[in-house]
Amino acid sequence: MFQMENPLMRMLTKIGNFILVSFYWLLTCIPVVTIIPACTALFHTVTKVIRQDGEGVTADFFSAFRHALHPGVLLSLITAGGSLLLYTCVDFGYQMMRQNAVGTAYFSVGCILAYAWTATVFYLAPALSRFEGGVLDILRIAFYLPFRNFFSVLLQMILFGGYDFCGGFLSGSIADRTGAVCRSDLFRSGEGFATARGAERCKRT
Repeated sequence: MFQMENPLMRMLTKIGNFILVSFYWLLTCIPVVTIIPACTALFHTVTKVIRQDGEGVTADFFSAFRHALHPGVLLSLITAGGSLLLYTCVDFGYQMMRQNAVGTAYFSVGCILAYAWTATVFYLAPALSRFEGGVLDILRIAFYLPFRNFFSVLLQMILFGGYDFCGGFLSGSIADRTGAVCRSDLFRSGEGFATARGAERCKRT
C-alpha cells in the first residue's frame, strides 16, 4: 500500500509538492517587485511537477526564479505603473460618465483597455517562463496570446477571479490553474509568433 508507485502515494506527493511550491511562491512575493519572477517560477515548477520530470520542486523553482529575476522585476514595475495609470483613467471616466456622452465613451474605451491590460498581465508569467527575449518581446507575446481566443480567455479570467474571490487563492489551486494554462493549445500557439518577433522558446521547457 505504501509503495511510491501506489496511486495514493503519487497523489499525496503531488499535493505536497503543490503546497511546497505555493510556500516558495508566497515567500518570493514578499518584496512585491518580485511578483512576476515568483509567478514565473511557480508556473515553470508546476508544469514540471505535472509532467513528473525536472530536478525537484526546490531546485526547479529557485532556478527558474533566478533566471526570471531581472526581466521579471522590470515587468513587475511596468505592471504596477500601467495598472495604476489605467485605474486612474477608468475612475476618471466613471466620474465623467454621469455628466455627458463624452464621459461615457471615455469610460467605455477605458474598460476595453482595462481588459486588454488585464489579459496581458495574466499571461506575463507564462510567457516569461516559456520564451526567451527582452522585456518588450515578452510583453508582445503576452499581449498576443489571450487574443487568439478572446471569449475563452475572458471566461477563464471571470472564473479564476470568482474562484479567487471565494477563497481559492491558496496552495495547489494556483498551481493547478497555471499548469492548465501551460498545457493549453492557446498558449502553444504563441511559439510561431514569438519566433517571428525575434524571441526564442525557453530552453527550460
